Amino acid sequence: MADAVRRAPKPALVALSGVLLMGIGLLLVSTGVDSAVILPLLLGMAGIALAWMNLTPHGTQLLSMLGGIVLVFCGWALYVSNVTFVGWGTSPRRIMFSGFVMLVATVVAVMPWANAMLQQLSHEKALKEREEERADMTAHLHDGVLQTLALIQLHAKEPDTIFTLARAQERELREWLYQERSASDRSVSAGLKKIAAEVEDGHGKPIEVVIVGDARPSAQTDALLDATQQALVNAVTHGGEPISLYCEAGATLVEAFVRDHGPGFDIDAIPPDRLGIRESIIGRIKRRGGTVEIVSRPGWGTEVRMHMPIALHATAQSATQTTPQPAAQQGETA
Repeated sequence: MADAVRRAPKPALVALSGVLLMGIGLLLVSTGVDSAVILPLLLGMAGIALAWMNLTPHGTQLLSMLGGIVLVFCGWALYVSNVTFVGWGTSPRRIMFSGFVMLVATVVAVMPWANAMLQQLSHEKALKEREEERADMTAHLHDGVLQTLALIQLHAKEPDTIFTLARAQERELREWLYQERSASDRSVSAGLKKIAAEVEDGHGKPIEVVIVGDARPSAQTDALLDATQQALVNAVTHGGEPISLYCEAGATLVEAFVRDHGPGFDIDAIPPDRLGIRESIIGRIKRRGGTVEIVSRPGWGTEVRMHMPIALHATAQSATQTTPQPAAQQGETA
């Protein structure tokens, strides 16, 4: 029926609605309904019909709804004026009942517009979730598959090493694709220590780790850990020693700083197809509500500063926490 209404010529549709309302009015007159009720009732029905008409499928639901509400209100006002000034049916109960009917008619008139808004919000939410899933997959592929392919190229003459790398990456990718993903059980402190150790073992460069405080696992801390891992991989691959990782976990904020003393680089000169910083670091943090600052100067090196706000109920301070080192001092000590 909705498709038929949208395809029908609008003048003919309006004329048909008018004829239908006239028929209803004549039917009410023939059944002995009081004449003071018929016109307000027809106005209310016309308002509901206008609100549900949706003249075009793009953008006029709001105007249609407002017009319908105006007609409903005019019908109620006409009825109340008849009661007040003409003296017909002066019972307060009838006025109260008419007000209730007007509210019901107004709700019915608002329903099409509200339904369209809910559908639009649901569609936008689905698109946002799909985009976040695509971005997460892109970052995971960069961190895992693309780096494994780079290692395979380095070990092109070692078939045993290539086979081991390929099988390990296949298992990891299958697990990530087909198993339900949820927040891991890694706390910030334990996760960062494990990540730093793995990067050290894989690239053979020492990493100085300083962690103050701790935070319980959550989607925000998982994103921070994954972004920190990529920042460390970039530091040991493209930067210079010494390489340091400093983290400060508070009640509502976790900050991580990765510093190397390499030649530095120009962030604006990074090609669009390089995803190591844009997706694996900046994208991961921003999708969870955090911020990233990257400071890189020739002769000074590069520092990646990640700030991730976390929910209060998802954090916990360590029982043996020491006095936090100011974040501003980290750039000097690292």
